[in-house]
Amino acid sequence: MDPAQTQVVGGGAPALGCAGVATRFQIAALDQFGAPAMGSDAEFLVTVSGPGAPVTALVTAGADAQYDVAFTPEVPGQYLVDMRVKSAVTGGEFVAFGAPPTRYYCSEVCYGHALTFPGAATSYLSFEAGAYTRPLLSST
Repeated sequence: MDPAQTQVVGGGAPALGCAGVATRFQIAALDQFGAPAMGSDAEFLVTVSGPGAPVTALVTAGADAQYDVAFTPEVPGQYLVDMRVKSAVTGGEFVAFGAPPTRYYCSEVCYGHALTFPGAATSYLSFEAGAYTRPLLSST
């Protein structure tokens, strides 16, 4: 695993979220050639600092040298997302990878989440040709 090649999937950490709603993204552990670092000993530390106490994101190993990251900001406001990695390559020390700490804004009410209901597959209402369409419900 090469910290210089390791990156957030999709180009960067999310920049916008909603208070009380989990924000999720993935980190790809890559080797010096930019290929997935299969069997990597990488350990990631993602800290989200802003209003209130800093939050340490939950990072879990996924498939193909990708790591799932999740955090839930509880207070609206501006945050900094700091991402670090530790492995044998880094001498057992946490070092920054990718971009410097990323700004993240957490809103109190977010489009797409203001009308979210447990079990709903979608979070919107639509009106087409005078007909009312309600969100589809899932069995999960």
